[in-house]
Amino acid sequence: FAAATKRLLLIQWERPCKLEEFLLPPKGGLDWRVPDWLSHMILYDGMELGAGSKIRRNENTGVRTMRTYYQSHDGGETWYNEQLQPGEAAYAEIYHAVWETIFTPVPAIASAVKRAMDEKGLVPNEYAAAHLRVLYTSENRKEGVLKKWTRGGINCASSLRPGKPIFLASDSGLVREYGPIYGRERSGVVVIHENNPNPPLHLDRPDVN
Repeated sequence: FAAATKRLLLIQWERPCKLEEFLLPPKGGLDWRVPDWLSHMILYDGMELGAGSKIRRNENTGVRTMRTYYQSHDGGETWYNEQLQPGEAAYAEIYHAVWETIFTPVPAIASAVKRAMDEKGLVPNEYAAAHLRVLYTSENRKEGVLKKWTRGGINCASSLRPGKPIFLASDSGLVREYGPIYGRERSGVVVIHENNPNPPLHLDRPDVN
């Protein structure tokens, strides 16, 4: 949309700190970083356009800045697919390519990921991953529900790379404990990562400071 309307696509995220602390534009990719001189214009309240969108016009230059936020349980997949025109690729077909065009981990995180993968025997493109974020809105999930979701996540990951190891990440200790057990029941390998702190902080929640 930004390209079609001759606009710039920028991303500004500051909770718990700037997104650039974790991710950067890859070499030759899309540079989404917001210049310091533009930050105050984006943060300005502006005029409401609709749910999640505001616009501001600079009285000196006439430049208009629109700020939009959008959040969904599926990362925008449903909304994106509803906008597709005949012949256009679906969300699942382009997500990974788009991500790699926009983001790459900062060197410190890239090194930590590489070290963790080596320790766990994970080889790029030779494993599947499942992320179960189950304590975001409730810290009292029933054991049966958590185990059901764990089985679902592992089964789904296994279908992507049959017979390959599965890396399971979760904010729930029960999920991380049960995951390898269920993996062995399926004659497979499920490896986990111990969170630090444990449980992890949900810093994107408005009630967490």
